[in-house]
Amino acid sequence: MEGMNSQMVFHEKIRRVRRTAGISKEQLSERADISIDVLSQLESGEIEPEKADVSKLAKALGVSAKRLLDDSVNEAPRAAKKRAGKLITLSWIFIGVGIAAVIAAFIAAAAIPAQKPIPSIAMPVIEDGVISMPKDSVGVAGYMETRGDIRSFLSTYNLNEAFIACLALLLIGSVIVIADRLKRS
Repeated sequence: MEGMNSQMVFHEKIRRVRRTAGISKEQLSERADISIDVLSQLESGEIEPEKADVSKLAKALGVSAKRLLDDSVNEAPRAAKKRAGKLITLSWIFIGVGIAAVIAAFIAAAAIPAQKPIPSIAMPVIEDGVISMPKDSVGVAGYMETRGDIRSFLSTYNLNEAFIACLALLLIGSVIVIADRLKRS
């Protein structure tokens, strides 16, 4: 009866570790050099694992054989994977917020009028035969209404910092997701 209990622990653990790692049965079968039929039978508890199969599976999953066989082994790696999954979810939210903000800014810039400054250059002053420029030689003569200019729109409505923050969220989320994908491959 004790052998049956360890068999159930093994097949439950092998399936859980494989799924947590995001690996399909086919991928694990190929990595461990075990037929898909044998792997399916091991995961369903139909057959008991051979020592060589346990070693191959553990190596392919990046865990110790003890973790697959021993019920008392700490499940800390599973908790770490769960936290990593939450981080990836949060990263996708960052990406979504960033993309939505960028799209909203471009749509708003096209639809809402913004004020674009019209530069003015002061005319030179001639005094006592000397030509000089006034101290404030460049200024703003007025403002022109514009649409579709994202920089003018952001400046007019003081949204530069918010736009940059959204771009930062988009970049941070993208970096985390890409790093996770690269780590998995």
